[in-house]
Order: sequence, then C-alpha cells, then structure tokens
Amino acid sequence: MTPDDLDATLETARRSTAPIDPAFADRLEARLTTVHGALGDTDDAAAPRIPRPWRRAVLAAACLLVVVAAVAWAAPSSPDRELTLDAASDARVVLPDGSVVAAEAGLVLPDGTTITAGDEPLMVGGRLVAPGETVVIRDGRVLSEGPTDGTAAAPDPPGDDRPPPDPTTTRPRSDPTVADPPPTVVTAPPPRPVPTSPSTTTRPSTTTTRPAEPAPLSLRAARGPDRGVGLSWSAFTGGAFARVVVVRTISTSDAPPPRPVGPSDGQGVFSSTDQRAVAARDTLPPGAVSGAYRVFVLDEAGAVLALSNIAAA
Repeated sequence: MTPDDLDATLETARRSTAPIDPAFADRLEARLTTVHGALGDTDDAAAPRIPRPWRRAVLAAACLLVVVAAVAWAAPSSPDRELTLDAASDARVVLPDGSVVAAEAGLVLPDGTTITAGDEPLMVGGRLVAPGETVVIRDGRVLSEGPTDGTAAAPDPPGDDRPPPDPTTTRPRSDPTVADPPPTVVTAPPPRPVPTSPSTTTRPSTTTTRPAEPAPLSLRAARGPDRGVGLSWSAFTGGAFARVVVVRTISTSDAPPPRPVGPSDGQGVFSSTDQRAVAARDTLPPGAVSGAYRVFVLDEAGAVLALSNIAAA
C-alpha cells in the first residue's frame, strides 16, 4: 500500500466512524465495572477514575483503529511498479474495463490488462512477448497465458507492413529486400509433324532451364531495451542443409547501415547446424544507432540455398 492509498484509507475510516452513543458508553462502563468487581479488585477509592468525556474519546479512538485495520486488511495491495509498452506494435490491448486501445509506445498497462501479440513481438516491462502469445498484467508482473492459436507467428520488422512472400507469385527484382521464388523449368512444346519431303528438315526441340536461385525466407527483427534485438525467420524445408547463419551490419549515425548481400558481409551473430532453428537474439554494440540483419542457409560447400529479406532494427 502506497502513502497515497494509506491517506485515502484513513480519510474514509474517519468519515465512516459515527459518534459514540452516550447510552452505549454508560452500559459499557457498567459492564466493565461489574467485571472489575468480579475479579476481586474492590478498592474503587484507590483507583483513579477517568472522566466520562475522556472515556468516550478513548472508546472513539479504539473504534477508529478497528475500522482502519479492517479497511487496510481488505484494501488490495498496489502493484510494485507501473508497466508500459516499450514500443508501438500491432498487438491487441484490452484494458480492465473491457475497452480495446491501440498498442502505442509508452501506453500505461494497469493491473488486469490483457495483451495479445500480433504478427510481431513486443516488449512489455522488459519482457519479450512472442507473436500470437497472450499475457496479462497481475500485481505488476507480466504473466503468460500462452499463444492464442497454438503457434507463435514470426514477428514483422518495424516499419514493414508487407505480407510474407507468396511462393506462387514471382516478385520483380527491383525490390532487393524480397528474394525471388524458386525457378521454374520452361519446356518448349513438341514440334508439329510435317510431311516428309526431300527439302524439309525437322529441328530437334530444346529445353531451357534457368539456374537454381536461393529459396526465400521471411526475417523479422524487433528492437527491445538495452540495445537488445529479437530475431525470427521462416523455416527452410529443402534438402542439402548444412547450417544457418545470421549476419549483421551496423550504423553509428542516422544513416542506414550497409546492406548485407552475402554471408561474408558484416558480422556473424548466430550460426546453427539445426535446421529447426528459427529464432535468435542479438545485442547491438555500444555506439550503434541501428543494425541490418539477414539470414542465409548454406550447404556443405558454402553455397547459399536460401536467404531472407534485410530486416532493420
């Protein structure tokens, strides 16, 4: 209970305490005198008697203490701290009164607030909430209620509202942050049969195949406190997998960081030989204003099997 809560409780107790009824005070005094005589202390002349106005004041003070103790015991404890959203996101925030508000940076989260993360992770009171996860604020703490659909979707990068790439749609190469879909094999139709004659020559059909290109991955980055960055990407399901790596470039000014084109560009911040690895966490070095991240899937020879978009944080 904070000092303000204690002051409000004392004021409520003072206002709710009724004056002592004189008749009740007389009956209570008679009862106490009878009990005092039953205990054998009959030397009333030697014992000092408290004047009646003082006795009523003592009784009123005792009643006030009882009311204050009851109100203080019943009053709920205040949360240890006030929680806020660290950054804006597409999360669904439901306040204790049932109203739904936008998930804006600095939004105060009172006790009983429910937050459901959308397609991007978010930081609540220094805790990373995964995509699709639902948490509730209880006694100043962030308690998880699990994902709403049984799975945690990959978060969207800040400022990027584009949907994940559609493998069935070919995107133009003008967008360097989105990889092309897997190549298709173009086969020429068979030639029509023509009558055979001495002057007719049938040319054999040819098949044109484009060289294989890396498969696309969807990478998302979420900036947290203390220069922390949460990373998540879509899984690679193809063959010949050897390892997955995440590289990072940084900028120490307001200019955007350099673009990591290949796995040797920038600094490697994560590497794993587990094909199921789809998330990592990084901390930007001191002095870094922003960072750019990209995921590469390599085979045993170091060739790129898949690569992601470039996510900024």
